[in-house]
Order: sequence, then C-alpha cells, then structure tokens
Amino acid sequence: MSEFTYRLVLAPTTRRLAVEMGVAALAVVLATMAREALGPVLGARAAFIIYFPVILGVAWYCSIIPTVLSIGLSTLLSIYYFVAPRHSFVIPDPGDQIQAALFLVVSVGIAAGAQAARVSRRRAQYAEELAKRVTDSSGDCIKVLDLHGRLLSMNEGGKRIMDVCDFEAIRGATWIDFWKATAPAEARTAIETALARGTGRFQGLCDTMAGVPKWWDVVVTPILGQDGKIEQILSVSRDISALKASEKVREDHLREIAAHRERLELALTASRMGYWTWDMRSGALTWSDNLEEIHGLPKGSFPGTIDGFNSLIHPDSQSIVREAIQQAIETDQPYDIEFKCVRPDGRALWMRGVGRVFQGSDGKPERMVGVGLDITDRKIGEESLRVYADDLKRSNAELEQFAYIAAHDLQEPVRMIISYLQLIERNSGSLLDAKSKGYMDSVTTSAIRMRQMVTAILEYSCIGKEGVQPSRVSTNTALQAALSNLNGQISASQASIESSELPNVLGIESQIVRLFQNLISNAIKFQPAEPPRIKIAAARDGDIWDFSVEDNGIGIDPQHGRKLFGIFQRLHPKDQYPGTGIGLSACKKIVEQHHGRIWFEPREHGGTTFRFTLSAADG
Repeated sequence: MSEFTYRLVLAPTTRRLAVEMGVAALAVVLATMAREALGPVLGARAAFIIYFPVILGVAWYCSIIPTVLSIGLSTLLSIYYFVAPRHSFVIPDPGDQIQAALFLVVSVGIAAGAQAARVSRRRAQYAEELAKRVTDSSGDCIKVLDLHGRLLSMNEGGKRIMDVCDFEAIRGATWIDFWKATAPAEARTAIETALARGTGRFQGLCDTMAGVPKWWDVVVTPILGQDGKIEQILSVSRDISALKASEKVREDHLREIAAHRERLELALTASRMGYWTWDMRSGALTWSDNLEEIHGLPKGSFPGTIDGFNSLIHPDSQSIVREAIQQAIETDQPYDIEFKCVRPDGRALWMRGVGRVFQGSDGKPERMVGVGLDITDRKIGEESLRVYADDLKRSNAELEQFAYIAAHDLQEPVRMIISYLQLIERNSGSLLDAKSKGYMDSVTTSAIRMRQMVTAILEYSCIGKEGVQPSRVSTNTALQAALSNLNGQISASQASIESSELPNVLGIESQIVRLFQNLISNAIKFQPAEPPRIKIAAARDGDIWDFSVEDNGIGIDPQHGRKLFGIFQRLHPKDQYPGTGIGLSACKKIVEQHHGRIWFEPREHGGTTFRFTLSAADG
C-alpha cells in the first residue's frame, strides 16, 4: 500500500479513529437489534445478511480498523444470537459453518471494495483540493474559458493580482475584450491556436480592474475531455511588469552605453587617439580600429602580438618603450611616455603612450590597458617653434648688437656736431643776424636731442647684458638711489614723494634703480600746473610683491594701453612734453627680465597708477 493510501486509510488521527470505531460498534449493535426484532419474520434464516449494509457503510466512510471491527463484531454477534444453538459461539451444523465462512469472505470482499473506492474518492478529493490550493496561491492569473473565449472561472491568486473584487461581475465576459486596447490580434491568435490543439503565447499590456497597467506573459492551451475533445480553454497570465521595467532600464542603459561609445569613438577619432588591451598571460594584444588607422595599417591587419607592435617602433625608441613597460610591471604604476614609430609608407609617427597594469585574482599581472595618442603634429610644431625661437633669438641678438653698435658709434659724430655748433656760436655769434641765430639754436637743440636719443638707445640695448646674477635687493635702497639721481628734477618741480616701507626682492639693483627712476621721472614730467604728488607702496601676494607708483598727473587714456610701453611711442608732442619715448619701454623690459609684469590703472579723479610685480626675496 502506498504512503498516500496509508495516510488516508490506515493512519487517521487518534480522535477520528476513536469516533470511527464507536460508530462501527454502534452500527453493528443496531443491526443486531434490528435482526432480533425481525426474528419472528426471518426465523433462523438469513442470520448474517442484515450485517452486509453495515459493513459496506462502515468500509465506505471509515478507515480499515473500524471496518475490521465491524466485520468481527458482526460475525460474533450473528453466531451468538442467530445461529443454533443460540447464545453460543460454537457452530455444530456444517451448513451454518459454510454460511459463516461465506459471510466472512463476502464481508472482506465488500470491505476491500469499499475501502478501495474510498481511497480513490479521497485521492480525487485531495488532488482537487491540492490543485485548488496551488492555483489559488499562485502568483499567476489562471482562467478557464469556454470554447467561445468567455470567462468561466479565475483562481484566487489571479483575482488578487487583477484587482478583482467581484468575479461574478465579469463572469461570462469575452476574454479577448480585455486586450482590445493593446493586443487584440495577439489574443485572438492565441485562442485560435489553442482551439487548433496548439499552445498560444504572447506578451501584452492589460489594465487590472483597478486601472493599473501591467505587462503580462500569456500562455493559452486547450483542456481536453476524456474523449480527447477540447472542452474548455486554459489561460495563464504572469505579471512581468517588473521584468519589463528592468528590461527598459537595461535597454536605456545599453542605449546610453552605445551613445557613450559612439561619442568616445568620435572623440578618439577626432583626437587621433586609440586604445589597446594586452592579455599578459596569453600574449594577445588587441587594438582599436583607430590605432590601426593612426599607424597607417589596413583595418584588421594588425597581428595582435607584442612583436607586431615592436616592429612598428623606431629603433631609437625601442628601449624607451621596453623600459617603460617593464617598470610599470615591476612597480604597478602607470607609465606615460613619448616614442617614435614608422608607418608602412616610411613616414615618421610620434606617439604618446599611457598604460597601466591590472592584476588577476592571484595577485600577478594579468593584463595591461592603455591608449596611444598621435602627437606627430605637435612634435612637428614644437620643432618648427624651436627653429623659429632660435631664429628669433639670433635675430634679436643681432638687432640688439646692431642697436648697441649704432648707438655707440653715433655718440662721437653727435658729440662733434654739438661741439662744432657751440664753437661756431662762440666765435661767430656776433656776425649772425637774429634769423641765423634762430637756425643755429634749432640745430643745436636737435643735436642735443639726438644725443639723448642715442644715449637712451644705448642704455636700452644694455638692459639684461650686465652679466650680473639676480640677488637680494632692498627696494628702499634702490628707491633712494633713484631719487638721488632725480634730485634736480624733483627740486625744480617741487614734487612731493611719499613711500611706505618697501621690501627686499630678487633682482638686479641697477635695473631696479632705473625702473623707479623712469617711473618717477614720468610722473614728474606729465603734470599740469600743480606740483607733482607721488606715492610709492608695495603689497605681498604669495611669492611676489606688487608695487604701485601713484601720481596726480594728466592721466592716460585706457585705449593707449598697448601703445604705451612700445619703444619710441609718444602720446603727446615732443614740444609739449619732451622725452625720448623709451622710458616706459625700458621699464617693461626690466620687469620682464625679472619675470614680472607691468601695467597701468587710470585713477578716478585724475592721475595714473603704474603697477609692477617682482619676486620676493625671503629671509
């Protein structure tokens, strides 16, 4: 007997077994009383027949133990009360013995048949209840349709997931109508497939009875009767809304990744860059299409090996690449190098390579990933710039040398011109009329101005050629030297000069003296009628000092900013404000020699503030 049968028939609960045995005993007793009451009618015949219904009933409704009890009690009571001699368990008559034996055999047969039917019935009930529990607890919506696609039933789980509060309100509704807004053709095809003994399947969007849209994976199959004909249709719908949402997120991510990849490929192509991966264990070297194009190789022609890569590197750069890769492996640090390659057509190719080693789970180098950037244009530009810088440096040196020589050689002729003019004026002055004296004065003035110009050019060309290394310079001392040089100009103009405590800077003292001297001289020169007022100060800004020279002069239009520091640039006629036009350009050259910068700021109520920066000399 199977475990299932044992549980159903032989192993009822203790309480149920006690009840069943009581019922069996009571039924036998009642049958005995009934047989006794029918004694006058039946006489001594049919002593056992009345017990057959009792045994059948007990076997049908009770388990095996009460059934055996009913058979045993029925046999004993019928022999004791209704078989001669009565009130005895002895059966002397052979005919009665045969009758008793037949009763036992028939009773056992009846009990066995009834028990088998009972087990079969209980099996069917259990299977039906189990199927109902399974379907009701299922998260799927399980529906039974008639052959016209009308809704007949729905499991409890389906009612929950479909938000069905009253199934009777939708019983008999056409199942396809639930899909008419989203997938009517798919639903109709699934029904037709099931009616053709196939399995229809589709995915579609359908609202629940509460109006919540959900995605469903639907399977439609036929339900066959015992005769093999299709009696009903089974529809199982599984809620895949979460799956669809995750698929959408995944698709969005894939689209975003694809877009990023496209942008990356575009950026790599535009920047002449490619990427590579080297599997250090298998030796496989994978290049992007961009790298093949950069190296002038047909697409897919790179052999994918280190030897193939090495064959493209210029001999002069072989050791650079090899040592960089080896160091990256040993130190687990990225490398960044520039090396030279040769294209198949023989043209030179300069590359910048950046790579990094990644270790495997065993802690050993597993792969190296990197990028290669075509820097050929930059290298060509750098070489051109270097050649241009060398040419410019040589040209400037030649120009400065020419200016120095020209200014130096012009000093003597100019001195001679001035001397002879003064000699003529002294010896023949009385012979000249007023007009001729005017001519002589103009020539002398021009000659003196020429001497000033030659001297200024000579001094300008000498800036930076003193051969003196920058050192710690007290700008207080430099300022006092400049004021001493300008003593006559300061006294004549009645200029007022104020200065805060000035710092020490890193520079060349003679140049800084001249810087202050030129700026103060300009401030005195470009003045209206009132006496000049000049303020000098300095403020610390990190590693530099920011100096300011503030005046109350005529001011400078901001539009002349670029022109102001140019050599020989004048903003006013020379007869109004005399000068060589070299003073501010000399200031600019001095400041730049000290790696600083110089500029001016117009003051709101007139005047100008010149500012320049010099490196601090701490300590």
